[in-house]
Amino acid sequence: MKTNTREKIEIMQAHLDGSVVEFLDVASGEYLPVPYRPKWNWGRIAYRIKTPTKEMTVKEIEEALGYTIKVVK
Repeated sequence: MKTNTREKIEIMQAHLDGSVVEFLDVASGEYLPVPYRPKWNWGRIAYRIKTPTKEMTVKEIEEALGYTIKVVK
């Protein structure tokens, strides 16, 4: 993943502002939160700002999808 200077600044500024920034763990293939004091290694590690999760009711999901859903166990 190539990251330009503007994206690097955006990610590091988000970290300073308290947003959760994640790095790609190559062993697991998952993004994990960066430590409190990251040692930025842009040449070897991919970083991203964690996308905030949005809570939705089933009704809101149905409206967004345009059809009703049935929740099963």
